[in-house]
Amino acid sequence: MTRLVLVVAAIFLVVGCKSGMGAPSCDYVMSCMAPCIPYLIDKGDLGPACCQGLVALKGSAPTTPDRQAVCRCLKLEESKLPIDWGRAEVLPNKCGVDPGVPISPNVNCSAIQAYH
Repeated sequence: MTRLVLVVAAIFLVVGCKSGMGAPSCDYVMSCMAPCIPYLIDKGDLGPACCQGLVALKGSAPTTPDRQAVCRCLKLEESKLPIDWGRAEVLPNKCGVDPGVPISPNVNCSAIQAYH
């Protein structure tokens, strides 16, 4: 399982975190989060690429529908990984970035709002 997770992370790193128009796609969200996966599954240290991905993710989701789309994607993808939720909870603080979407399995995506 760990090997599969690392292969998926490597693929997303190659694809890169590049935004298009409209709500961010799940592929985009996961490309931004890919550098964080080793840290989130307790298999690596937090590196600058992870924090840069959070910054890009935040910038790609300025509206309520965008943030809700990011939230739904994170919930779907996180359910496939052995996430250490303690690490996930402190990730935004460690990076000094509020991505606008909680990284939590219990978040209600329909309640997420854009900052006003």
